[in-house]
Amino acid sequence: ASDEQMEQNKAFALIENKFDGKHHKLYKKGLKQDENGAYIELSFISPEIGIRYNDTISELISKTGWNIKINPNPNQNEIIKYAKRLLQDRNIYTKKNPSIYQNIKSVKIVPVQQPEDNILNEIKSKFKEDTGYELIF
Repeated sequence: ASDEQMEQNKAFALIENKFDGKHHKLYKKGLKQDENGAYIELSFISPEIGIRYNDTISELISKTGWNIKINPNPNQNEIIKYAKRLLQDRNIYTKKNPSIYQNIKSVKIVPVQQPEDNILNEIKSKFKEDTGYELIF
């Protein structure tokens, strides 16, 4: 850490504290290195969720003196687990495991039986809100 930067563990504690109680979980934080030097990387279920916290991240950059970036990779396993849980909570079963398509930020579901439109819309909306990804039936 340079003179302007908060000590790393203090910065991590401040970040943890700032994201504690937020709607979306901060999965991981870590020290990374690139051509511009050391920075802190924050991992969310997807980068699309991380972007929603740009104001919080900007505030943390100011307070800590560290450059903070969002992990550009989604947590594919968590996204698929969440899709399964969301469907199971509504007694919707799939013919096979959900498929994730990073390039179009979507998860494809093949249900055994097509859910009613109102349930379908509710699930799609909640999934988008919580993961940043679209749910395709």
